[in-house]
Amino acid sequence: MDITLFGTALYARARSVEDKLDEFLAGEDALVVQYDEIPLGRDFLVTVLKLPALVIGAYITALLMLPLELVLTRGDGWVDKAAFERVAGDRPVHFVSDHRLSRIAESGWPWLVGNWVVLLGAAVRDWRTLLLMASFGLLVTVVNFVRHRQGYPRLTLLALCVGSGAALWLLVAGYLNGLLVGVFAVATLLANGWADRGRENRLLDELTSSSA
Repeated sequence: MDITLFGTALYARARSVEDKLDEFLAGEDALVVQYDEIPLGRDFLVTVLKLPALVIGAYITALLMLPLELVLTRGDGWVDKAAFERVAGDRPVHFVSDHRLSRIAESGWPWLVGNWVVLLGAAVRDWRTLLLMASFGLLVTVVNFVRHRQGYPRLTLLALCVGSGAALWLLVAGYLNGLLVGVFAVATLLANGWADRGRENRLLDELTSSSA
């Protein structure tokens, strides 16, 4: 089995990705996409119970980074499953999910204990900031659910833009504790780096097992 890899920049424009992928697929028989499904439903609730601090940190970081993402992608939107299936045409498409939060949630009790210690410490330090960050996390959760289950890409993007603007304003105005937000953001980035170790090998293992 011959495997040819295709990759893009982190904030590549959706149309650019589709055009380059269309050229790349010439002569290929199938498409396997590492598409990280955001945990939803029961899986999301389990992840929140295991990693409350990381879930809040991931979502508040995503909101604060949204303006940069929109600038770099020129508001071109996300590359969703439908886009890959459209580019693949008649070729079979296999999606492989390896979301960081899901992987960390399966990594044992030290992560669970650490997350709850951080969460309780943050509540003692500044419960108002923690409550605001959790509220923004709830907003992102609802938007993700609507986007993945119902569609409405423009409406969900607008909701995220409003949430991002509100979060940035609260941060600049001092209603959000900048130090606490920074701790959550840095912890999230470090955890993501840990979860990414060996990711390519896991993808190859998935490819091998799916083609066996």
